[in-house]
Amino acid sequence: MNETLMLKLSQYRQLINLDENFSLTPVGFTEKEECALVNSLLTKTAGIEASGYFPKSFLYPRDRLYARLISRIPFSLCEEVLKEIDRLFVHEKSKMKIMKSSEIQKVFKHHDFSTKVALWQGDICSLAVDAIVNAANERMLGCFHPFHRCIDNVIHAASGPRLRDDCSRIVNLQGEFETIGCAKITRAYHLPSQFILHTVGPIYENPSRHSSYSNLLSECYKSCLNLADQLSAISSIAFPCISTGLFGFPNEAAAQIALNSVMDWLQEHPQRFSLIVFNVFLDKDFKIYQNEIDRRNNNVSKWPKPAN
Repeated sequence: MNETLMLKLSQYRQLINLDENFSLTPVGFTEKEECALVNSLLTKTAGIEASGYFPKSFLYPRDRLYARLISRIPFSLCEEVLKEIDRLFVHEKSKMKIMKSSEIQKVFKHHDFSTKVALWQGDICSLAVDAIVNAANERMLGCFHPFHRCIDNVIHAASGPRLRDDCSRIVNLQGEFETIGCAKITRAYHLPSQFILHTVGPIYENPSRHSSYSNLLSECYKSCLNLADQLSAISSIAFPCISTGLFGFPNEAAAQIALNSVMDWLQEHPQRFSLIVFNVFLDKDFKIYQNEIDRRNNNVSKWPKPAN
């Protein structure tokens, strides 16, 4: 991993106003007012989609607006329109069911990290933790395909269009795509979390390179933790199953790497972070993590002790 060309946090922190709080008070809409706002935004956002990505078959106005925002070119919206979109997103967020970090059950027993690590199944965009991790692609702009179920798309859709602009600013300043195993951070905008850590996992194309892929995947977790460690505002983090799914990493191996990488990092930084959540969405991943956690709970002696 060539880190010499990768931007440090200090180089882009002010560019994306990372330390500026983004918190808007929701204004209640009637159903009629909400529909009128959506239709107005459809008119004002006409023509912003990237060529080749936008399907024309969506029936409902909100779906058409969603598809247009997901397939939009960076910096294609003026501040006035962005503020109107913010009004809509804040209203929709006020109706979401939020999962508080205090309600997530810890999963490890009988060792020194038992109060810090949790497993939770559900939508990462509903988690009220300080930072969530996005399994991004190297362009760092999200997925341009409406209603694609990759986590990159889900996070960008829920966060709102300002996120893509921030990511584009970072990549433009860096002058090249993001390197596998590195991480960047942005604000989370309309998510319950405050920040998003973006990391690019390895694409598992050749099983003979398993060791190399494993090292890169481990770097994803460690890079996110190292970056989050630089912000005192971050005490809780949620990780998805990085590199599984479309990226092809075997789920069982990915879970073991995720657990090992995070626990090794916590061993070296025992005073840092109050909660690390392993977030899964699929039933099979929940079972994989649960089995691995059960195995480790039954082999307590194998866990490292935190450094004094």
